[in-house]
Amino acid sequence: MDLAVEFITDSRESNETIELAVKMCTGSYALADDSDEILTRHTRDWNLQRLALVDRNILRLAVWALLTKNAPPKVAIVEAIR
Repeated sequence: MDLAVEFITDSRESNETIELAVKMCTGSYALADDSDEILTRHTRDWNLQRLALVDRNILRLAVWALLTKNAPPKVAIVEAIR
């Protein structure tokens, strides 16, 4: 996690963007186990570990956004699909 936060903070983005990115990264990481449990319950005939790591992390981020109400449900879902 430290490397991810370091990567984010070592950018040329605005402080506001950096703060939001760190919040999203650390928040979704903290809820990864809960997110995986939720995702596993809603997948049929599919093992979550079969998903590509990037896809799995995008889904974790979407679940974090839904659970913490950091984005309206439609926005979280559309952004994860994109």
